[in-house]
Amino acid sequence: MSPTEDFGSYLFDRALTFLVPIRNLNKALTSQNFLPDIDEKPFESVLKRQIETTQKQFTICFYGSFNSGKSTIINAVLKLKGAQRLSAEDSPDTAKSIRIQKKESLEDQEAKVVMKNGQTISKSWAEAKKFTSQVAINQSGQPGNAAGEVEEVSYYIYDNPILNLCDVIDLPGTGSAVGDKHDLIANERIKESELIFWVVPTSRHEVDMNELRNLSAMQDINAQVIPLINVWQDKATGVRTLVEIEELSDNIRHHYQRFFKKAPTIMIMYGREAERAHEEGREPEGYTKYTEFIDFLQNDFLTNNLLQRNERIRRVSGVLSSQARLLLQQCQTIEIVLNKKLGFLEQANEESTLARKEIRNISREYLIQIEPSAKDSADEIIQIFKEKASKFIRAKTSGLSLALLERMFNKKEVDERLKEEFKEKYLEIGVPDAPIAEEIKKFIRLATQQLRLRWQRYLEVDNKGADTNPDLHNRVNDLINNVTGELTTIATNQSADLLITALVVFGGPFGAVIGVLGLIAKRIFGKNTTEVLRRCELDTNASINRYKTSIANKLIETAENMNKDIETMYVKQWQAQQSETNEGFKTYNGIKDQLSGVQVLLQRYQGEMQEWLKTETQSN
Repeated sequence: MSPTEDFGSYLFDRALTFLVPIRNLNKALTSQNFLPDIDEKPFESVLKRQIETTQKQFTICFYGSFNSGKSTIINAVLKLKGAQRLSAEDSPDTAKSIRIQKKESLEDQEAKVVMKNGQTISKSWAEAKKFTSQVAINQSGQPGNAAGEVEEVSYYIYDNPILNLCDVIDLPGTGSAVGDKHDLIANERIKESELIFWVVPTSRHEVDMNELRNLSAMQDINAQVIPLINVWQDKATGVRTLVEIEELSDNIRHHYQRFFKKAPTIMIMYGREAERAHEEGREPEGYTKYTEFIDFLQNDFLTNNLLQRNERIRRVSGVLSSQARLLLQQCQTIEIVLNKKLGFLEQANEESTLARKEIRNISREYLIQIEPSAKDSADEIIQIFKEKASKFIRAKTSGLSLALLERMFNKKEVDERLKEEFKEKYLEIGVPDAPIAEEIKKFIRLATQQLRLRWQRYLEVDNKGADTNPDLHNRVNDLINNVTGELTTIATNQSADLLITALVVFGGPFGAVIGVLGLIAKRIFGKNTTEVLRRCELDTNASINRYKTSIANKLIETAENMNKDIETMYVKQWQAQQSETNEGFKTYNGIKDQLSGVQVLLQRYQGEMQEWLKTETQSN
């Protein structure tokens, strides 16, 4: 059992504490089209591979720009030659991650191709090369297509001193003309190594921009990163290094310490010459630094189980901490969108509240505006009424007999008959162009016109929120058209005239007119009839005048009811909008609570991973 296999089980259980809430959150996010969800799949993929690494041997990898000599150095370190040798072409060749592992027995498989769907295929070393070598992929069509589905290729070597202690990963070179695919593979696989050798060739005078990107990628891993200068020299072919080792070392130190806190331990190897020595069956000479490199590996890392455990925990924790940070960044993006949406709702809420206050002012302003017209109409109605009442009184007292006067004392008997007679013959209720009806219709038309103008001004000028909600604007406009259209119909409708006139007239001054007939009967005995009638008409006019304010108020009330009809319908629209706003608040705040919960869990997880990163000693 690997010394960190139990750590893998722990990692899986800890990740579930926030992966489950993330999936639940995503269900809520998916229901809102404008909200992005959290893509937890990359984390799950990395977590799966990190857990797998906890069951493997200590792993080292060689990482760097294309044509830096990574495969050459691995050939030298593992003494690979002949058919069992990694391709080391000048052009970008390593196309896939290659893991080299120990073979338990001579009869075991030479190579294994691991597909992205999890399928594994046993191959010979030569066959497997067709899936890992970019040169081979380019030269043959069909294997190239299959190579696109390859996740990784494992090569197995029997009884190798280094592989008995660790696995070795060869990675595609970064920054090649092949594209981002090689960079992506390399930057993902370095997350699976406890020790990273950053290979920098002396064919370049200084660390270039691509090497700086490499440093940035390695910074997040928190594994050991050791710069390895590959001296570009081959005496057999007359190749000499272009850059002095010390010059390149100084440049590496300068850039390394921009990304890592401590100074680098820089190693050196003449990779091509060490590889050639093994091909020729001899040990590399001392100047190649081969023996020094092997001693460093075996004595400082590969025989110290406690150190290996600590380095693996640090590396896995660093990788997962950086992945948690990416998830938190997604959460922050969603939070920004949510806050913006909630801000819009708050603004809409404020605008609706202001709108409610404003429409309360409409009635006050409208009634102030219509009051003079109501008083003018009341004056006209009172004048018409007085004229009609005078004619009615004179007609009823002309040739007055004692018998009639006696009957008038009994108001209950004559009231209904006098009412109908006065209404039909004198006030002409029911006649379309009767004077009082015409005056009332005139007022209603004026009130309707002023009402429409006031509401249209509110929608177009006063109500700034209408500009942000054209749908509400249009609906309220339709309401005004409907209500004022109905009022216009009322203003020209005969039955409405009867109703309005009855409300205005018979509730007030009509009683004064009927009552004055009884008053005349009481006064007429033994007195001058003409004088009595004159005084009674004066009393009647005075009595009718007292109802002028009541009539004006009734007209204002009618106009106020027109406004209330529109206001009521407007408020219903506002309430519907407010209901949507409140529902939005409820939904988005609920999602925000879920999001906050996920963020707290991720922050705790990240903090925990950071604590593991500080581990210096962990016992089994």
